[in-house]
Amino acid sequence: KALNDAIKRLAVELERFFRAQLLAFQTLDYEATAAAYIESAPLQDLISNVDTTLHPFHQSLNTNCFDNLVLTIINEHVVPSLERIVLGKKPLSFSQLGAMQFDKDLRALT
Repeated sequence: KALNDAIKRLAVELERFFRAQLLAFQTLDYEATAAAYIESAPLQDLISNVDTTLHPFHQSLNTNCFDNLVLTIINEHVVPSLERIVLGKKPLSFSQLGAMQFDKDLRALT
């Protein structure tokens, strides 16, 4: 229990390192056409930033603790923030392909 609490507190502190990359999703156009259905640059930037930020912890924590940290950050901080940002757009700003793109972006994170 104490370990999980510590990991959650650490995840809260680390979330600020990803805020800029998350805000970049506000500019994405999820009214995608077939030609635009690719991995988004903001998603690649976010994944790269998460990897870079967590790298020192990968070396310091055992595998189980590190995996818990990654899951906590992604599932409890990054994905909910991303959903709030993107789903805060008007509902009509999603095409079917755009919705598939958003789903693909979320799946790439998890």
